[in-house]
Amino acid sequence: MLKASPSPGLPSWSTGTTNGTTTNAAGQFVLSAAADATLQVSFIGYETQKVAVGGKTSLTIHLGEDTQDIDDVIVVAYGTAKKESFTGSAAVIKSENLEKRVVANVSKALEGQVTGVQTTSGTGQPGSDATIAIRGFGSLNASSSPLYVVDGIAYSGTISSINPEDIESITVLKDASAGALYGARGANGVIVINTKRGRDGDTEVSFKATLGVSSRAIPNYDLVNQREFIELTWQSLYNSAYFTSGYSDAAARTYASSRLSGTLGAGYNPFKNYSWADLVDPATGKVRADAKSAYNESWIDEVTDNAAFRQEYQASVSGGNSIHRGSMSLSYLDENGVLKTTNFQRYTGRVSYDTTPRHWFAGGMNANFSHSKSNSNRYTGSANSNVFYSAQLMAPIYPVYMRDAETGALLLDENGKKQFDYGSARPQDSNTNCIAGFYDDPTSNTTESLSARTYLTFGSDDDKAGWLKGLKATLNFGVDYRTSNNMSYFNPYFGNQASNGGLIEKNNYR
Repeated sequence: MLKASPSPGLPSWSTGTTNGTTTNAAGQFVLSAAADATLQVSFIGYETQKVAVGGKTSLTIHLGEDTQDIDDVIVVAYGTAKKESFTGSAAVIKSENLEKRVVANVSKALEGQVTGVQTTSGTGQPGSDATIAIRGFGSLNASSSPLYVVDGIAYSGTISSINPEDIESITVLKDASAGALYGARGANGVIVINTKRGRDGDTEVSFKATLGVSSRAIPNYDLVNQREFIELTWQSLYNSAYFTSGYSDAAARTYASSRLSGTLGAGYNPFKNYSWADLVDPATGKVRADAKSAYNESWIDEVTDNAAFRQEYQASVSGGNSIHRGSMSLSYLDENGVLKTTNFQRYTGRVSYDTTPRHWFAGGMNANFSHSKSNSNRYTGSANSNVFYSAQLMAPIYPVYMRDAETGALLLDENGKKQFDYGSARPQDSNTNCIAGFYDDPTSNTTESLSARTYLTFGSDDDKAGWLKGLKATLNFGVDYRTSNNMSYFNPYFGNQASNGGLIEKNNYR
């Protein structure tokens, strides 16, 4: 005999056989089974139970309610809603899905996770925010950034200050009805973040270490080498003389060879055993086979780090009982970028406490502190100072570092270090060296943030509340405080501020 909530239609059968039946209106069933058989009873919304017969002729089986999965609950403004009763457009990302993404910024954890959400990361700077568009780009000038809500309160801090490992779930409210209670602030969609808290049960202590490297996902374009570049330049000079100026074939070939020095720079011939005038065989238009290059520096290799190291360490402790629950976590992240000299470091600490001293009263608080520092590259966009842009367009005959014009040997400074060649004698892109900007013109940002949330809830879902069961009132209070210090240095010798004797910019924000 089965005893549960007296629901008819509960399927029951003997495992490993085809013997089965359903319960009657009183929640009872009769089934013929072997003495050593195992009965399986299941029902939607309840946990499936397997019970050994053990030679008994009468059994009482209790089905417990199945724990509701987080995907069936959606966090909305001022509360939660069951998925089947929710009419808006929303998506939930669980903590286990977040843990699979090795990212420094929560916003980048949304990439490819939610339909209808466009996520782009253009700069590649470690720790930088992703650009998120939930409802598309509604304006050319106005912001399309969504509203972030952390633990029930709109968040005004930097999203990079939140450790993804501290997040329990992320709910993306995508349409107007889902985020209506946030008003105009939710016009671009709402991202609701719930952080992890202590739970009733034994104390849990965990430690996690993550080590890895980053590299370019797509290989670089095929670029011409020194020989090919010189031959193409010679061919362009020949074409100009022969087709445009009307030179004879022989005269055009002589002209092309004589103009290489002025076109490419007298001191930038990498093949030191030939002069510019004799380097290319005029009969074939090819660099002579026995020409030997004194140097062959790859600008793009000097830009990128194909084994950018990343390390992250996290420790947490949580636990509690039916009245008191708490958690605490600490983390450290050090991530180098694929673009050399770029880096992001972050220290975070989070603590939470919840208490339910009475069935009609609950309260709690949580606080998060973050200290981060990033070293970035200011040269972005499509200008020549953009390192990726310039490194791929820079001719391979031009060295990254200063070299002797006669031998091609490196010219070291008084400390024995290599010196950047800013190309003062280059016929094109003179007085610039995009790679030197990494080291001679550093930019850094240091940010400290403190975020705190507290709540008081009056009301209960307990049967003891009587006719007030389900009626709740919650008071929320939160504060976000942030300081940011930016420093940019421009060297006084070369580059953008050489004519002004250099420049140092410092900005402080609160």
